[in-house]
Amino acid sequence: MAFFLILLAATPLWCDTPDPKSIMEKVTIRDVQNEKMRREYTYLERQEERELDAAGKTTKTEVNEYEHVSLYGENHRRHIAKDGKPLPPKDAQKEKEKLDKLVALRQKESESERRKRLEEADRRAERRRRFSREIPKMYDFTLGKDEKIGGRDVYVIKAEPKQGFRATEPTTKAMMKLHGTFYVDKATNQLVKLDAEALDTVSFGFFLVRLNKGAHFILEQTRVNDEVWMPKRVQAAIDARIAVVKKFRGQFDITFSNYRKFQSDSRIVDTAEIPAPKTP
Repeated sequence: MAFFLILLAATPLWCDTPDPKSIMEKVTIRDVQNEKMRREYTYLERQEERELDAAGKTTKTEVNEYEHVSLYGENHRRHIAKDGKPLPPKDAQKEKEKLDKLVALRQKESESERRKRLEEADRRAERRRRFSREIPKMYDFTLGKDEKIGGRDVYVIKAEPKQGFRATEPTTKAMMKLHGTFYVDKATNQLVKLDAEALDTVSFGFFLVRLNKGAHFILEQTRVNDEVWMPKRVQAAIDARIAVVKKFRGQFDITFSNYRKFQSDSRIVDTAEIPAPKTP
């Protein structure tokens, strides 16, 4: 009898190992909540694109900076700088005119029109989330050794395409040719980092873009205001064909910064209310 009591007491210790699939299911649920809160923030985006020759030497570098503004419940991206300099006056004026036009349009919409517009935005987001919810089904997960990122404890979960899984959507079929590692924050069950690689040629957009085997992607996220996880950095090294004709070999480095929670219920009454852009 004593043996069975000891066995029963020890069982929870044996079952203490987290299930990686369950963790990933929680990640997809948290991401839905996260996406809604992201709409309340403005931030800066910096894109650096480097084209490489066959030897891997940089032949061209282009840097563009954008400001993302929460505008009447939706995100608007405004081009603010190129190659470290503010846009030329002519280009800056075009960006301002586009924003002025959008603000004027939103000011005129009725409550019912606004509701329909936001409902459509929610439907588009739901289509994206539908794919996200497939992730726990389409991969086999293996729990690695825990790590720390930015002082936070994270699960390390390796993902390999599940043999026999039948993908139905084009995006899901493409993702089945990727494998990688998810780093998940233990305290919030949110994605901190994703490191992925293409196992085979991956096609997107009805073959308009084809990524060759070996394409490598890294996504990093950061905790903002202790309430939401936002993108911090995206890195990619790709060898691709665009429209099956133009060949592109290069690296992308996209950083996000200066997150600010937008006030006034995300309704802008004048473009002057938009904070002046600041470069990172």
